[in-house]
Amino acid sequence: MKSICFLSGLEIRSGKKSREHYFPKSKIPHNFYSTKQNVFPADKVINVIKGNLKPCQWEEKKFDRVYYAIKNYDLRSADRDFCKKTLENWETYRINPCSWCIMQERCGR
Repeated sequence: MKSICFLSGLEIRSGKKSREHYFPKSKIPHNFYSTKQNVFPADKVINVIKGNLKPCQWEEKKFDRVYYAIKNYDLRSADRDFCKKTLENWETYRINPCSWCIMQERCGR
């Protein structure tokens, strides 16, 4: 069964599947961060680029961060191509970060 990357909206490449903690583990109480409402499949390269950003921060900065990674990270060709495809896909793939955020009630947005 193919998995879709929660962050990019694209199919996760073979051998590149990771667990995305949408609200970062370091910024959330232990009893919340590994629940099924906070963990989603993601392609490793996009998950690394997202890093420790909260969902709303990621949505605001994701284009800039991926562009920066393409230009400045020492990415393998396949990872760079996946990042470019992600940028193209984001033209139509949009999510409301608050609707998926496990901390939305505590956020104040």
